[in-house]
Amino acid sequence: MGEALKTFFASSEFKATLPKPEVNPIEELIRSMPALMGEMRKDLQSPNGATVREFFVLPNRRIMLGGSSKPRFAYYEDVQPTIMSQLDLLEQHGLVKDVTPVGNKAKIYRMSEELVQQLLTS
Repeated sequence: MGEALKTFFASSEFKATLPKPEVNPIEELIRSMPALMGEMRKDLQSPNGATVREFFVLPNRRIMLGGSSKPRFAYYEDVQPTIMSQLDLLEQHGLVKDVTPVGNKAKIYRMSEELVQQLLTS
């Protein structure tokens, strides 16, 4: 009897009946983008990054920007090839917002405080 119970409780049929652990969709989304989220986390933890919430998306480091009205991070498509698709997903969940001024060629996004907190506490 004891061996039968042990086998039953180890079975996939029994495990399928157990409640699934609650997964935070935001944490799952962040985990699905380790390279980009790691770079953002590092930037936010930098000495001058604690209050920066906006960033540029540029094709590569050879693109030069004129002066920016405030400090912003920069991420590069040649380093993060799927960044635009990732930003689409983040935007759908309200974690970033496209704040690019009309007529500006360089995309500018703003991180939500929810994303910042997730990055700094995960």
